[in-house]
Amino acid sequence: MTIPKPPTLSTESALFVGDTHGDAGWLKFVVLPTTVKMGISTIIQVGDFGYWPDSRKFMQIVKTARERFGVDIWFIDGNHEHFTKLDRDVRAAQVVAGVAEGERDPVELAPGLVYLPRGSRVSVAGRRVACVGGAASIDRADRVEGKSWFPEERISDVDIEAVTAGGHADILITHDAPSGWKIPGIESDGPLEEAWRLELPTCELHRERVREVLDLVTPSVLIHGHYHSAYEHRSAESWGRLKTFGLDCNESKGWGVTLREVDVELSFEWVG
Repeated sequence: MTIPKPPTLSTESALFVGDTHGDAGWLKFVVLPTTVKMGISTIIQVGDFGYWPDSRKFMQIVKTARERFGVDIWFIDGNHEHFTKLDRDVRAAQVVAGVAEGERDPVELAPGLVYLPRGSRVSVAGRRVACVGGAASIDRADRVEGKSWFPEERISDVDIEAVTAGGHADILITHDAPSGWKIPGIESDGPLEEAWRLELPTCELHRERVREVLDLVTPSVLIHGHYHSAYEHRSAESWGRLKTFGLDCNESKGWGVTLREVDVELSFEWVG
Protein backbone atom coordinates (compact mmCIF):
# COMPACT_ATOMS: atom_id res chain seq x y z
CA MET A 1 0.00 0.00 0.00
CA THR A 2 1.31 3.45 -0.92
CA ILE A 3 1.54 5.83 2.03
CA PRO A 4 0.52 9.38 1.01
CA LYS A 5 3.33 11.90 1.28
CA PRO A 6 2.79 14.79 3.71
CA PRO A 7 2.37 18.24 2.13
CA THR A 8 5.68 19.92 1.35
CA LEU A 9 4.24 23.45 1.41
CA SER A 10 2.31 25.07 4.25
CA THR A 11 0.84 28.39 5.38
CA GLU A 12 -1.07 29.41 8.48
CA SER A 13 -3.66 31.44 6.54
CA ALA A 14 -4.48 32.23 2.93
CA LEU A 15 -6.53 34.45 0.68
CA PHE A 16 -8.15 32.34 -2.04
CA VAL A 17 -8.60 34.40 -5.20
CA GLY A 18 -10.84 33.75 -8.22
CA ASP A 19 -9.91 34.02 -11.90
CA THR A 20 -7.27 36.74 -12.32
CA HIS A 21 -7.09 36.48 -16.16
CA GLY A 22 -3.64 38.07 -16.20
CA ASP A 23 -5.01 41.41 -14.95
CA ALA A 24 -1.84 43.19 -13.85
CA GLY A 25 -3.45 46.39 -12.58
CA TRP A 26 -6.10 44.62 -10.53
CA LEU A 27 -3.52 42.32 -8.97
CA LYS A 28 -1.14 45.17 -8.14
CA PHE A 29 -3.60 47.78 -6.90
CA VAL A 30 -6.39 45.66 -5.40
CA VAL A 31 -5.49 42.06 -4.59
CA LEU A 32 -1.98 42.44 -3.22
CA PRO A 33 -2.72 45.53 -1.06
CA THR A 34 -5.85 43.81 0.28
CA THR A 35 -3.81 40.74 1.19
CA VAL A 36 -1.26 42.85 3.06
CA LYS A 37 -3.97 44.85 4.84
CA MET A 38 -5.58 41.64 6.09
CA GLY A 39 -2.27 40.42 7.50
CA ILE A 40 -2.06 37.45 5.13
CA SER A 41 1.13 36.46 3.32
CA THR A 42 -0.15 33.75 0.95
CA ILE A 43 -2.52 34.01 -2.01
CA ILE A 44 -3.92 30.78 -3.46
CA GLN A 45 -5.37 31.45 -6.90
CA VAL A 46 -7.92 28.97 -8.29
CA GLY A 47 -7.21 28.91 -12.03
CA ASP A 48 -7.48 31.04 -15.16
CA PHE A 49 -4.42 32.64 -13.67
CA GLY A 50 -3.26 34.26 -16.90
CA TYR A 51 -0.20 32.19 -17.77
CA TRP A 52 0.40 33.35 -21.35
CA PRO A 53 3.49 34.38 -23.34
CA ASP A 54 2.14 37.91 -23.74
CA SER A 55 1.29 38.40 -20.03
CA ARG A 56 4.69 39.95 -19.31
CA LYS A 57 3.49 42.81 -17.11
CA PHE A 58 1.27 40.51 -15.08
CA MET A 59 4.04 37.95 -14.63
CA GLN A 60 6.49 40.66 -13.59
CA ILE A 61 4.15 41.71 -10.78
CA VAL A 62 3.56 38.09 -9.80
CA LYS A 63 7.27 37.29 -9.72
CA THR A 64 8.04 40.31 -7.52
CA ALA A 65 5.07 39.97 -5.15
CA ARG A 66 7.21 38.49 -2.38
CA GLU A 67 9.89 41.17 -2.73
CA ARG A 68 7.52 44.15 -3.03
CA PHE A 69 4.55 43.06 -0.89
CA GLY A 70 5.80 40.17 1.25
CA VAL A 71 3.17 37.94 -0.36
CA ASP A 72 3.66 34.53 -1.95
CA ILE A 73 1.35 33.46 -4.78
CA TRP A 74 0.35 29.84 -5.35
CA PHE A 75 -1.89 28.93 -8.29
CA ILE A 76 -3.63 26.06 -10.00
CA ASP A 77 -4.30 26.05 -13.73
CA GLY A 78 -7.64 26.88 -15.28
CA ASN A 79 -8.86 26.18 -18.79
CA HIS A 80 -7.55 29.49 -20.15
CA GLU A 81 -3.79 29.08 -19.76
CA HIS A 82 -1.04 28.56 -22.36
CA PHE A 83 -0.34 24.96 -21.41
CA THR A 84 2.65 24.60 -23.72
CA LYS A 85 4.44 27.45 -21.97
CA LEU A 86 3.28 26.39 -18.51
CA ASP A 87 4.41 22.79 -19.01
CA ARG A 88 7.76 23.94 -20.41
CA ASP A 89 8.41 26.32 -17.50
CA VAL A 90 7.32 23.74 -14.93
CA ARG A 91 9.65 21.12 -16.36
CA ALA A 92 12.56 23.57 -16.48
CA ALA A 93 12.01 24.42 -12.80
CA GLN A 94 11.81 20.73 -11.92
CA VAL A 95 15.10 20.05 -13.71
CA VAL A 96 16.80 22.82 -11.76
CA ALA A 97 15.35 21.44 -8.52
CA GLY A 98 16.38 17.89 -9.39
CA VAL A 99 12.77 16.68 -9.48
CA ALA A 100 11.83 13.69 -11.63
CA GLU A 101 9.54 14.32 -14.60
CA GLY A 102 5.92 13.59 -13.80
CA GLU A 103 6.14 14.47 -10.11
CA ARG A 104 3.04 16.28 -8.82
CA ASP A 105 4.56 18.23 -5.92
CA PRO A 106 4.31 22.06 -5.89
CA VAL A 107 6.77 23.73 -8.28
CA GLU A 108 8.43 27.08 -7.51
CA LEU A 109 8.65 28.96 -10.81
CA ALA A 110 10.18 32.08 -9.23
CA PRO A 111 10.83 33.13 -5.63
CA GLY A 112 7.38 33.04 -3.98
CA LEU A 113 5.55 32.00 -7.16
CA VAL A 114 4.38 28.39 -6.91
CA TYR A 115 2.40 26.29 -9.37
CA LEU A 116 0.22 23.62 -7.78
CA PRO A 117 -0.01 20.71 -10.27
CA ARG A 118 -3.08 18.51 -10.49
CA GLY A 119 -2.69 16.10 -7.61
CA SER A 120 -0.42 18.25 -5.46
CA ARG A 121 -1.11 18.67 -1.75
CA VAL A 122 -0.43 21.65 0.50
CA SER A 123 -1.29 22.56 4.08
CA VAL A 124 -3.36 25.61 5.05
CA ALA A 125 -4.11 26.36 8.71
CA GLY A 126 -3.02 22.82 9.53
CA ARG A 127 -5.51 21.27 7.09
CA ARG A 128 -4.62 19.04 4.15
CA VAL A 129 -5.53 20.67 0.84
CA ALA A 130 -5.79 18.80 -2.47
CA CYS A 131 -5.45 20.70 -5.75
CA VAL A 132 -6.77 19.96 -9.22
CA GLY A 133 -7.06 22.59 -11.96
CA GLY A 134 -8.65 22.40 -15.38
CA ALA A 135 -12.07 22.84 -16.99
CA ALA A 136 -13.73 22.58 -20.39
CA SER A 137 -13.94 25.84 -22.37
CA ILE A 138 -17.43 26.77 -23.45
CA ASP A 139 -15.84 29.20 -25.94
CA ARG A 140 -13.83 26.41 -27.58
CA ALA A 141 -15.13 27.35 -31.05
CA ASP A 142 -13.68 30.85 -30.75
CA ARG A 143 -10.15 29.59 -30.08
CA VAL A 144 -7.32 28.03 -32.08
CA GLU A 145 -5.77 24.77 -30.94
CA GLY A 146 -2.15 25.17 -29.90
CA LYS A 147 -2.43 28.96 -29.72
CA SER A 148 -5.43 29.90 -27.59
CA TRP A 149 -6.89 26.48 -26.77
CA PHE A 150 -5.19 23.35 -25.51
CA PRO A 151 -6.66 19.88 -24.94
CA GLU A 152 -4.67 19.72 -21.68
CA GLU A 153 -7.28 22.06 -20.18
CA ARG A 154 -9.44 19.04 -19.29
CA ILE A 155 -8.56 16.73 -16.42
CA SER A 156 -7.50 13.24 -17.46
CA ASP A 157 -7.68 9.80 -15.86
CA VAL A 158 -4.05 10.25 -14.85
CA ASP A 159 -4.91 13.55 -13.16
CA ILE A 160 -7.76 11.92 -11.25
CA GLU A 161 -5.47 9.12 -10.11
CA ALA A 162 -2.87 11.66 -9.00
CA VAL A 163 -5.24 13.83 -6.99
CA THR A 164 -6.97 10.90 -5.31
CA ALA A 165 -3.78 8.93 -4.56
CA GLY A 166 -3.29 10.99 -1.41
CA GLY A 167 -6.67 9.93 -0.06
CA HIS A 168 -8.83 12.21 2.04
CA ALA A 169 -8.19 15.95 2.18
CA ASP A 170 -9.93 18.48 4.39
CA ILE A 171 -10.16 21.04 1.58
CA LEU A 172 -10.33 20.59 -2.19
CA ILE A 173 -9.32 23.39 -4.57
CA THR A 174 -10.56 23.09 -8.15
CA HIS A 175 -11.05 25.40 -11.11
CA ASP A 176 -14.23 23.77 -12.36
CA ALA A 177 -17.15 22.89 -10.07
CA PRO A 178 -18.37 19.31 -9.63
CA SER A 179 -21.75 18.22 -10.90
CA GLY A 180 -24.56 18.05 -8.37
CA TRP A 181 -25.94 21.58 -8.18
CA LYS A 182 -26.63 24.61 -10.36
CA ILE A 183 -24.18 27.47 -10.22
CA PRO A 184 -26.08 30.64 -9.26
CA GLY A 185 -26.42 33.00 -12.21
CA ILE A 186 -25.41 30.32 -14.72
CA GLU A 187 -28.38 28.99 -16.68
CA SER A 188 -27.83 26.55 -19.53
CA ASP A 189 -31.08 27.65 -21.17
CA GLY A 190 -30.03 31.31 -21.23
CA PRO A 191 -29.03 33.37 -24.29
CA LEU A 192 -25.91 31.54 -25.56
CA GLU A 193 -24.34 31.54 -28.98
CA GLU A 194 -25.10 28.33 -30.86
CA ALA A 195 -21.42 27.33 -30.94
CA TRP A 196 -21.22 27.77 -27.17
CA ARG A 197 -24.43 25.82 -26.62
CA LEU A 198 -22.92 22.88 -28.50
CA GLU A 199 -20.12 22.76 -25.91
CA LEU A 200 -22.50 22.39 -22.95
CA PRO A 201 -22.45 18.55 -22.94
CA THR A 202 -18.63 18.60 -22.83
CA CYS A 203 -18.68 21.12 -20.00
CA GLU A 204 -21.16 19.01 -18.03
CA LEU A 205 -19.08 15.89 -18.63
CA HIS A 206 -16.08 17.71 -17.17
CA ARG A 207 -18.12 18.61 -14.08
CA GLU A 208 -18.90 14.92 -13.69
CA ARG A 209 -15.17 14.17 -13.76
CA VAL A 210 -14.61 16.75 -11.02
CA ARG A 211 -17.41 15.01 -9.10
CA GLU A 212 -15.35 11.79 -9.30
CA VAL A 213 -12.49 13.61 -7.63
CA LEU A 214 -14.78 15.12 -4.99
CA ASP A 215 -16.28 11.76 -4.07
CA LEU A 216 -12.85 10.21 -3.66
CA VAL A 217 -11.18 13.07 -1.76
CA THR A 218 -14.22 13.53 0.59
CA PRO A 219 -13.44 17.09 1.75
CA SER A 220 -15.55 19.24 4.05
CA VAL A 221 -14.70 22.41 2.07
CA LEU A 222 -14.51 23.01 -1.68
CA ILE A 223 -13.24 26.24 -3.27
CA HIS A 224 -13.45 26.84 -7.03
CA GLY A 225 -13.55 29.54 -9.72
CA HIS A 226 -14.32 29.35 -13.46
CA TYR A 227 -17.97 30.51 -13.47
CA HIS A 228 -17.39 34.14 -12.42
CA SER A 229 -20.11 33.69 -9.81
CA ALA A 230 -19.66 34.42 -6.10
CA TYR A 231 -21.75 32.04 -4.00
CA GLU A 232 -21.83 29.68 -1.04
CA HIS A 233 -23.45 26.27 -1.21
CA ARG A 234 -23.99 23.65 1.48
CA SER A 235 -24.75 20.06 0.67
CA ALA A 236 -25.10 16.72 2.43
CA GLU A 237 -22.73 14.26 0.75
CA SER A 238 -22.32 10.55 1.40
CA TRP A 239 -19.30 11.21 3.64
CA GLY A 240 -20.68 14.26 5.48
CA ARG A 241 -21.42 17.96 5.09
CA LEU A 242 -19.74 19.97 2.33
CA LYS A 243 -19.35 23.75 2.26
CA THR A 244 -18.62 25.16 -1.20
CA PHE A 245 -17.29 28.61 -2.09
CA GLY A 246 -17.50 29.72 -5.72
CA LEU A 247 -15.32 32.76 -6.41
CA ASP A 248 -15.92 35.57 -8.88
CA CYS A 249 -13.20 36.99 -11.13
CA ASN A 250 -11.10 40.13 -11.53
CA GLU A 251 -12.88 43.48 -11.31
CA SER A 252 -15.96 41.81 -9.76
CA LYS A 253 -17.50 41.44 -6.32
CA GLY A 254 -16.88 38.35 -4.25
CA TRP A 255 -13.54 37.56 -5.87
CA GLY A 256 -11.91 36.11 -2.77
CA VAL A 257 -12.33 34.36 0.54
CA THR A 258 -9.85 34.16 3.41
CA LEU A 259 -9.14 31.06 5.45
CA ARG A 260 -7.72 31.18 8.95
CA GLU A 261 -7.91 29.07 12.08
CA VAL A 262 -9.75 30.77 14.96
CA ASP A 263 -10.13 28.88 18.26
CA VAL A 264 -9.30 25.58 16.54
CA GLU A 265 -12.10 26.11 13.98
CA LEU A 266 -11.74 27.23 10.37
CA SER A 267 -12.86 30.80 9.76
CA PHE A 268 -13.84 32.07 6.32
CA GLU A 269 -14.40 35.70 5.29
CA TRP A 270 -15.51 37.02 1.93
CA VAL A 271 -13.33 39.65 0.24
CA GLY A 272 -14.30 42.06 -2.52
